[in-house]
Amino acid sequence: MNNDIQRNLQDFIAEAKSCHRTDDVMCADFTNEEVQRTFGLCSNTAGPNGVNAQLIDKADRDLMSSCLKMMWNKVWAEGRLPPDWKLELRYLIPKPGKDNYHECCAYRTVSVTDILGKRLEKIIVKRLTFVLDKNGFHDCQYA
Repeated sequence: MNNDIQRNLQDFIAEAKSCHRTDDVMCADFTNEEVQRTFGLCSNTAGPNGVNAQLIDKADRDLMSSCLKMMWNKVWAEGRLPPDWKLELRYLIPKPGKDNYHECCAYRTVSVTDILGKRLEKIIVKRLTFVLDKNGFHDCQYA
């Protein structure tokens, strides 16, 4: 049984990576418009690499868009994020009015991740939402 599951999973991964259809939104390269729409959307808090949204948003828009598009398309084609984009900084913020700050439930956790990965995630989520809507995925379904 486990071998069948493994084989099916490997087949699924191979099929997903092959992307024979050029009209498939999940296989297509990112467009200039998709990259441009990520400007001004993210928090200005610097992630683990020290880069913040303002640094990207205030750079020459055409040049920055071109660089981001090239980099994100390479990452997309390879199917794997750079390890640094997976790092996060975690901050614990005390919740007001708690009697005991020696318990975990007295704090809210805020995670700050890499801005480049966060912007790429916004494009991927839009594409995935489009595909799910197109294929009849119901709003009440969750994964």
